[in-house]
Amino acid sequence: MYSETINGISYQTDDAKNETMNVPLQIESFPFTQVSTLSYWQHDEEGVDERKQADKGYKERSQSRKEQIDQESDEQARRSERIYRGHDETLEHYAQKIINNAKGGTAYNYKTALRSLTVYNKDRPPIMHEITYNFIDGYNKWLKKRGVTLNTISCYMRSLRSLYNSVIRQKRLHDKKPFRHISTRNHSTRKRSISNSEIRKIVALKLENKPLLEMTRDLFLFSFYAMGMPFVDMAHLEHGNIQGNYITYYRHKTGQMVCVRIETCMKKIIEKYSAYNRQRIFPIIERDMNEDYRTYHDSLCKYNKLLKSLGKMAGLTENLTSYVARHTWADLAYRMSSDLQTVSTALGHTNTKTTRIYVHDFVNPKLYKINHKILKAVNKERER
Repeated sequence: MYSETINGISYQTDDAKNETMNVPLQIESFPFTQVSTLSYWQHDEEGVDERKQADKGYKERSQSRKEQIDQESDEQARRSERIYRGHDETLEHYAQKIINNAKGGTAYNYKTALRSLTVYNKDRPPIMHEITYNFIDGYNKWLKKRGVTLNTISCYMRSLRSLYNSVIRQKRLHDKKPFRHISTRNHSTRKRSISNSEIRKIVALKLENKPLLEMTRDLFLFSFYAMGMPFVDMAHLEHGNIQGNYITYYRHKTGQMVCVRIETCMKKIIEKYSAYNRQRIFPIIERDMNEDYRTYHDSLCKYNKLLKSLGKMAGLTENLTSYVARHTWADLAYRMSSDLQTVSTALGHTNTKTTRIYVHDFVNPKLYKINHKILKAVNKERER
């Protein structure tokens, strides 16, 4: 047996045979060659203790944060529930500011949709927490049973969804997603157009002693002559839009610029109503539609009602509306040219779903030639 001292520690072994089994002799194989076996393991145990303490602190902080989040969630839920259960916090109540800031047509759609929803809810404006998927789905089915058209239903749903989402964002309420699976798309409808011969019947009506019907006919024909100009753009048309032998205007619906060459039949109608010495060419509205939407809407309703009477007087099978002039021109133009791109330009469309082709040109000699041919064909019978 012999003894050996290494780094101040004494070790003993029975014989030289076991020298290679002496652990301290292998210490140089450790990374920290200046640390004894005992101090190394002692250091490692201390590290383990430190990691345990760190893990414990992390768990405590995590638990504290989780409790904080739970408290915030509970408070938000309680806040939302308090608001939902308020006495006067209806969708209509919250949406009033949104409606007041909306433009004429949009504000009107909001009010109409809310009024319809109130009727469905037994003449009581629904409170926010009542607006669930089942509630909206029931309203949707109720509208269909009442015979409301699919496009009108879609318009109601888009308006209500817009108001609901705005209130949810502004008031930070829980979103119950009541409009999921509810269709809000526009549905294709039958194209409403009439023939050349039917246009001639309208032109031939004797209306000298019926000034309202006479003006209604003039507006309808001008809309047709002006490459299907919509009623809203016709109502806002000003003398400033006339530049030389052209009328240039921006569509209210799309903002697209449209340029129309003034034909003889159009000029006669413009001169007829220029005697009123007004800023606008036609005596339809005094102020902008967004400033006085009610007056514009009432004028449109009255116009369509008078058109219906005109159609009956002319013996037409098709119900005459403000859209018929626009659809008729588009149909005749396409038949004469088979060029959807040119027709799209004339109608001022920007949506490819509407015309399939988007066109930037607005001064188009080919287009004016087509319009001249259409008007010549329509007035051919009168010239004989």
